[in-house]
Order: sequence, then C-alpha cells, then structure tokens
Amino acid sequence: MERTLGRPYPRARPPCTAEGWRRSWDVVMPNNSAYVARHDPTFVPERIVYLNIRPDAGGAVNGLLYVLEPDDLALFDEREWIYDRRDISRAVRGVV
Repeated sequence: MERTLGRPYPRARPPCTAEGWRRSWDVVMPNNSAYVARHDPTFVPERIVYLNIRPDAGGAVNGLLYVLEPDDLALFDEREWIYDRRDISRAVRGVV
C-alpha cells in the first residue's frame, strides 16, 4: 500500500467484510519482480498466480478498509493493471 502511494498511509485500517464475494486463485500475471537466477537473467517462475475475488451471492470476504483520494486510485490502477476495479461500497459491512 505505502510503496504504491509513495508515502506512509496515516489513517486507520479498520477490518470489514465484503458480502457477496469469494476469494479465487484465477489471475495469472507475468512475473516482473520475483527472483532472478544468479547467472541467468530470466525471471523464475515465468508467471505468478494471484488471489482474486469473484462475485458469489452466498460468499463473504474479510479485509481491511483503506480510504484513498481519487488521484491515488490511478496509482493502484497502474499497479493492478490486470484487474477491473469495481465499486463494492454497498457490499462492505462492519464499518461506518
């Protein structure tokens, strides 16, 4: 979070739940940052599977709530380029 923002995140990070979602291992991205073999410039492994969330009427996903300014979202859109950002505000429970 803070590395993407380029500054410390000063606000609280309250735990919350997003109802109607479930976790899934279904995003495969090229590996541009995991380790490189000592004498071989190839990244190992070539691709990495990431944890994602998917709609699921009976599901619920726990997490932390970060409050960002609109300009900050562009930084995360660049970092998370393989995802489609979705507004799940109505699904969030446990915070006011």
